[in-house]
Amino acid sequence: MNLSAGAHRITRVLLILSLLRFSGCKTIPLPVPEYRVSPPQAPGRLKVGAARTEITPFPGYPLGGHSLGGRVSRGRWLPLYARAFYFEDSSGQSLVLVSCDLFALPAGLHERVAAMVNSTHPTLSRRNVILTATHTHQGPGNFMSSAFYNTFSSQLPGFDKSLFDTLVIQIGTCIVTAIDRSTAPGQAIVTMYTANVDDLIKQRVVRQFVRNRAVGPFLTNPDACTHLYPHGPPLPCACAPELSNCDPGYVRYNAFTKALTVLTVSRLNEGKEAQVASLLFFGIHPTALSDHAAVYSSDFVGLAARSLEKASHSDDFVAGFFNGADGDVSPNWSRQDAEEVREIARQFLRAVAAATSAGGRLVADDTALVGAGRVAKPQRGFCDSNRPLMGVATVGGAEDGRAVSFDMGWRAPAKTGAQYKHLSLLSRLGLWRLGNPSQGRKQPALDYSANDVISVTDLLTPPGDYPQEVPVTAAWIGAVEFAVVPFEVTTLAAARLQAAVTKRTGRPTILLGLGNEYLSYLATSAEYQEQDYEGASTLYGQNSVECTERLLLEAVDAGSTPESPVVPADSFNAGPGPAFGMPMGPAFWGRIPSYADAGLEAPFADELLASPWPRFEWQGEEYPRLAIYRLAGSWQLVTDDDDGFLLLELVDGNVKAASQTTRVWDAVWMKRSETDADRYVFVETPGEGGVGLPRCSPDFSLADVYAGRLRVP
Repeated sequence: MNLSAGAHRITRVLLILSLLRFSGCKTIPLPVPEYRVSPPQAPGRLKVGAARTEITPFPGYPLGGHSLGGRVSRGRWLPLYARAFYFEDSSGQSLVLVSCDLFALPAGLHERVAAMVNSTHPTLSRRNVILTATHTHQGPGNFMSSAFYNTFSSQLPGFDKSLFDTLVIQIGTCIVTAIDRSTAPGQAIVTMYTANVDDLIKQRVVRQFVRNRAVGPFLTNPDACTHLYPHGPPLPCACAPELSNCDPGYVRYNAFTKALTVLTVSRLNEGKEAQVASLLFFGIHPTALSDHAAVYSSDFVGLAARSLEKASHSDDFVAGFFNGADGDVSPNWSRQDAEEVREIARQFLRAVAAATSAGGRLVADDTALVGAGRVAKPQRGFCDSNRPLMGVATVGGAEDGRAVSFDMGWRAPAKTGAQYKHLSLLSRLGLWRLGNPSQGRKQPALDYSANDVISVTDLLTPPGDYPQEVPVTAAWIGAVEFAVVPFEVTTLAAARLQAAVTKRTGRPTILLGLGNEYLSYLATSAEYQEQDYEGASTLYGQNSVECTERLLLEAVDAGSTPESPVVPADSFNAGPGPAFGMPMGPAFWGRIPSYADAGLEAPFADELLASPWPRFEWQGEEYPRLAIYRLAGSWQLVTDDDDGFLLLELVDGNVKAASQTTRVWDAVWMKRSETDADRYVFVETPGEGGVGLPRCSPDFSLADVYAGRLRVP
């Protein structure tokens, strides 16, 4: 591939900026202390508990997931949560599954959380505590435990230790709360429900809310037709896009993992059954909201989970989403605005309802066993690659989210069949092994050509900047197995991993991607050869699926051996802090005028044009929660933060008052189906851990707001 002249310039600018940003900055170590694991004590019954904790940071952090194309958060639309689910069998063996509304969960965060929880519950460790990310692209970046992702996963580079430490405490506290709730009386049972989403779409139970975003690479797989036509393919079945017998539209809307799995957790007590939790397993990118949205948001999966929780009418009921084979699967979006997020959430909820309305299968009760096995390979010991490497198409973006760099040359290289030989200056000096045969025809993302004397990719992304281990976990709850991997796995790569684990264990296997670490993508060998976005983002080469399969089977076998009583100390290199000491969080706001524009409301513009929005502006230090009440004899709740109709903006994060630093907030209500004559009021209360009394706007009617904003007198 020959990069364009414009791409050459951008690459040079990246190099210069990176040298400036990190010149003289010290890397930040993240130590994890040694701790001991105690043998379990048998409770004699299956114990379960669930908890939910909000983890939305203050505005001002770069959003993680869209890389340089992302934004800096200016507010919140749908809060971020951590949801923890604790299982302990009758012998005392335990397992924790955690779903977090974040783009990724780095190993350093996972291990620090495990160490924190172990200090009060010593039977838990990094082996049986599993943290996963929903992969919303509207959560914070810059909390990763490797320099590579702290540099490239968000708009601004650098590691923010304050954010990292806060997430450790919040997620750890959520787990401890779930454990405490497991002591409630009653018999716990876990039931598994499944539905074929493709069947639900064809039966018009739900609309088409999911699609494949990498049709070309998918069709290169020899088993593509088997997946597309499970009841027998048409003859001949040479499904390539250029052939007349292959309908790309059919492929796009059928090439995804069809199974939606729901685990419901109930407790029987004195003849009454109460639902404790629902765990939702499906593979899809939660990117229904535009990357132009400069707000934190849990996207459609967070809205769906919170809707289930609110519908239960129980503050203790928790519903969590766990992502699976999302590597080549997107929501079927067209506008990526607020209403489309709500609509995709509604379709997903209908699919969940259809699954749970069918017959379920009991997978765990007092006789069930719970457990986990963990294996981690060092960077140079995983697969046959001598280093992780991102390819040029990574910078260009996925098929339905191309960046401007795609048109400037960052796309799949020409199919020459030649393998890339790494002949950088380091190689020529004998400081680096020649060649990267397992990387095949991948060209390093930031290099001009395969024969550069000085490799820009080596300078900006040396091996030490990547995560240093590849961890996987095989876990089980009764009759269901979980395969936990740190990748975004494509549809057919996931099918192969699940089949291998099920063959070994005899249990149906649910894949959990984005678990306990983040290492970009995992594509099949055929998809890798295409070197489109998913293949170029597969860091460890063309045999990565086979290597991951072997590692998972090792983890399955490790689950039958006792855990070591001592978890050794560990340390992670998070890279340098923010460039030139630039503050992140609220202190960032107001420092850079170019960020203070009207773009915040762009993804909601259609709703804004429909009719003016009621607004409420005030000053306050606390991070607020929002609600709207209507006067109907008494004040009645109309909507709150979790319904997707309230937008919070931090207008100014650093206002100097007489005695303290305060902040200016602006709340916006995207009203729906309300009458002009009724009286309403904004209510702002401090968020979790906040102090102070609720603050209310003047009461108003919708007719009152057509002339302008509402402010506290």
